[in-house]
Amino acid sequence: TKKLAETSALKAGQIHKIKLPRFTSTTAWKPDLDKWITQLYDYKNIYLTELSVPGAWYAGAPSDDGYQATDNITTLWNAGVRGFAVECRSSSTLQGLSYEPSSVVISGTQDNGLFGSYVRGGTKIRTVIASLANAVANTVTTTNGIKDGEYAVLVLSYADGGNDGHRDKDHAYFINGIKNEIANSGVTNVIYSSAITPSTTISQVIGKLIIMVN
Repeated sequence: TKKLAETSALKAGQIHKIKLPRFTSTTAWKPDLDKWITQLYDYKNIYLTELSVPGAWYAGAPSDDGYQATDNITTLWNAGVRGFAVECRSSSTLQGLSYEPSSVVISGTQDNGLFGSYVRGGTKIRTVIASLANAVANTVTTTNGIKDGEYAVLVLSYADGGNDGHRDKDHAYFINGIKNEIANSGVTNVIYSSAITPSTTISQVIGKLIIMVN
């Protein structure tokens, strides 16, 4: 309250009862889902670690799998999602005993071969990267040399390996496979490449896609 503030009665590390003003639906914030981050008050000075962005787990997986996300990354983006957790696995164009992983795909989108002895096909991670990079880039505007826009976070997790005796090959391939997916995505200047620290602000990641690999 005003009286408490004037007497410096508020002390760090303690709990204080404060009477807040009444909010009504007429004064509630109604964001534009296309560019909601830029509508946050003084958003450029918000630390990246302070903002919990809405996210989707198992993003890009087939929608009939019963998971919370949809198989359409664009639909998630348009709904305001800015954090995308994608479960990955290795895949191959080869079959059977000659199996060698050649790409990383969204787990659950691949085809399993005869008796599950190989994994082939699937939605390549490079497609997800390109889709998100384009969505982020489309939000960027520059006025008087000042850049404005959104950002997104893509978390790529190793979900499972191949079937039968291929798991070791899949796991060993994963990191290099992700590097290949990034290289083959056609995305260059949108992927964030600097270090993220506790002092990183939103202003530093505007117009960027942050990729984290588990």
